[in-house]
Amino acid sequence: AGQQLLAALSAEVTEGRSLAAAALRAAIGRANTACLAQPAILANALQAASNALYWQDLAERGLLAGPGADQASDLARTAVLEALCVKVAYDSVQLAQQLAIGQTMPLKVRVGFSVGGGAPLFSALLNIELQPAGAVAVAGQPLGGPTDVDGFFATQLAAEQNAVVINVHACGVTLGNYLERICADTLVVRNSDAQVSRLRLGNATDGEIQAPCGHFSIDAEWTDGTSGAPDVTWAVSRGEFYIESPSQMRFRVPYGSGLVTVTATLVGDPSQRGAVTMLVDDLIGLWDDTRTGGRIRFATPNQSSETHPYIDGTVGSVLHSGTGFSGSRPSGIGSQTVLISGTLTGNDTMTGSTTFSGDTQAFSATRVCPAWP
Repeated sequence: AGQQLLAALSAEVTEGRSLAAAALRAAIGRANTACLAQPAILANALQAASNALYWQDLAERGLLAGPGADQASDLARTAVLEALCVKVAYDSVQLAQQLAIGQTMPLKVRVGFSVGGGAPLFSALLNIELQPAGAVAVAGQPLGGPTDVDGFFATQLAAEQNAVVINVHACGVTLGNYLERICADTLVVRNSDAQVSRLRLGNATDGEIQAPCGHFSIDAEWTDGTSGAPDVTWAVSRGEFYIESPSQMRFRVPYGSGLVTVTATLVGDPSQRGAVTMLVDDLIGLWDDTRTGGRIRFATPNQSSETHPYIDGTVGSVLHSGTGFSGSRPSGIGSQTVLISGTLTGNDTMTGSTTFSGDTQAFSATRVCPAWP
């Protein structure tokens, strides 16, 4: 009966949602304008930015924001943050260029808020989180914490590998508002092998990578035109792999997002190495919903929605941290959306819940992909 009533009132519901979206859009615009009007007074600019995120949160909780709300796609959190008057801006990252295994190295980050694209301002705290690969924190030293009054965060790391990659994640500090949603990352790479090694990993690069099936092949190749494929041994900082050929392996990422370093070392000459550090995300792809018998497709925020008759919904603008995720997908009724959240429980399994019109249902799903051997 409820579904029939919604269908009968579809035009009225659509008009009401359109009016609500327009009002929220205008409120966000006013907040951004107020923010940009006082770029030198950071406290006032941050309060205005927080107001904009408050209105976006209302849109999200009212099911107006998300890939299913066509007339209000600019109210999605990723879109509002992209257009927000305030951004996290890195001023400097200080770390030695050449590192030796076992060496203790000071790391100093300076980061602040930029208003309207201006120079960073440092009078407001930010919270820093470091995710290092190839290095660890020296005993008693933090891998995260707040910046000081001048925007600095400092710690001491020890190199465990020649290749060191550190993902620096900075977010605003919540003091009764929404500033923790304003974040930015920067990747710090120090690789002393890069200039001397004749090896490289040809189909994998430093940076972010999606793994739709949770596993993919990685090749080692020569950088100097040597004929034939190199014979290498493999090592990974997380996850598992099996050898496909002397120069190729198939890597299965550990479930959940995070940094992974893959290293190939030439047999007979350990000085010849190639390494990459990837920020992997294995949520993206197709999953079978075991409750409904349909399929759910998780898309990247910039990926257009594909139309497949066997997919019940595409989840876009996914927020994914560690093993947890959240997003929304079309309901098929007008422009309403279904909220979805959950946890990756294994390499190919997840559990979660969907909420539509106040009704929450639990679900489980399995990955639609070639099986891992």
